[in-house]
Amino acid sequence: MGMPMATAIDLIVTVWGVVVVVVAKIRLGSIGAFPISFTGWSWLLLTSRAGLEFMSWAAFANKYTRLASSFASMGSSIRLVTLINACVVCTIWNFILFPLIYFKSVPAGEQRQNFVKFNFGFFMTNIHILNFPLSCINIIYGEKSRLRRFTSSDLWVAYAVVLLYSVLYYFLMDRLGMHFYPIFSPRTSFSVVSIAGVLGLYYFLFLKWNEYIGL
Repeated sequence: MGMPMATAIDLIVTVWGVVVVVVAKIRLGSIGAFPISFTGWSWLLLTSRAGLEFMSWAAFANKYTRLASSFASMGSSIRLVTLINACVVCTIWNFILFPLIYFKSVPAGEQRQNFVKFNFGFFMTNIHILNFPLSCINIIYGEKSRLRRFTSSDLWVAYAVVLLYSVLYYFLMDRLGMHFYPIFSPRTSFSVVSIAGVLGLYYFLFLKWNEYIGL
């Protein structure tokens, strides 16, 4: 059985997701707290979604039908959260955080030039720019037989991932002084508004991506 083009692309995305992290580790010496950052989770989801759907095909090709079904279900179940997280990371970093840091936090001159160079380096370009188009592959773009509209189950999985990350953030990262996202600090009443905003944003994107897929 020949490998379908969509499956081959999933394999490429999976390998690329691993290569990016390995190369960054080698070049930078450390990737810091990337694995527990929201961006890191987004990259992990992107890589895992493609990997699970590739493994589903591989298992089916070798007549492990029950295993293939399990892989397919897991990969399909994280499609929405993969797409939304990548969209959020790409949009917020490039259109909000990067400009704010560039103009407000980094002094003009050599430091600002170095910041721009770092931001558009191999690692940052992949996790903050290419992550979004990569997440769209075989979810909203690709072979028609592979695409599907999202259901309420997909939305609940997305909310479950948000809950898991919230537990990590509030019960580990926040206690260790890793305040990556000040607007979600439990020490301010604004955090309630921020959390409600995130849940609302996920629902809004759930509706909008379904509209787009249905066109």
